Amino acid sequence: MERPSPDADEVILGVDTHRDVHVAAVVTMTGKTLAIESFSATTTGYCQLAQWSSRFGLVRRAGVEGSGNYGAALSRYLLSQGIAVIEAPGPGRSARRRRSKSDQGDAEAAARAVLSGRACSQAKSGNGPVEIARMYTVARDSAVKACTQATNQLKAVLVTADPALREELAGLKRRALIRACVLLGEGPGRRILYCGLRGLRCARSLSESSSSACRPESCKSVWLS
Repeated sequence: MERPSPDADEVILGVDTHRDVHVAAVVTMTGKTLAIESFSATTTGYCQLAQWSSRFGLVRRAGVEGSGNYGAALSRYLLSQGIAVIEAPGPGRSARRRRSKSDQGDAEAAARAVLSGRACSQAKSGNGPVEIARMYTVARDSAVKACTQATNQLKAVLVTADPALREELAGLKRRALIRACVLLGEGPGRRILYCGLRGLRCARSLSESSSSACRPESCKSVWLS
């Protein structure tokens, strides 16, 4: 990115972020809006946005609305360019009632929030150990939820199973119950339960990969792990 002269006047960048397009506004230190432009939410778009804003002066601070969501990638790019990224709060309900919703207005409001000091929370870089721990937590919570759902489905299938089989499996803990069900054959009175286990295996395979094989004999390796 071509950097302006150190003697250039400082300007504030404000960005209203969305999934596909970001709207940026450049505001002077007196609050005057110099320009507003839209850029694609891509690597090329981030570069163009930074170069465009630097044409109006020295950009040291940028207010980004949604820096932890749609604006996360843009925030990382701006940080890599030496621009301090500040999480800009939305205009709020009262402000929205006074004027109609517009992306251009939100971009200007983001820049002015930084200028006035109303926005002062530094955006997270999103590439450190905290972010890695967050991703592991998200994956673990998802796996625990899926395991709980599958176990509840298995117990629901057992409700309609043959009484003798139901009594045989009664009182078993989750892991022991799954192990016992996996080892069941397709004998009389057990076909419904066997088909239920096969269905649960298919559902799990489809959630992991659309190309996964769905074979009854592969149940053991999944449920016993």
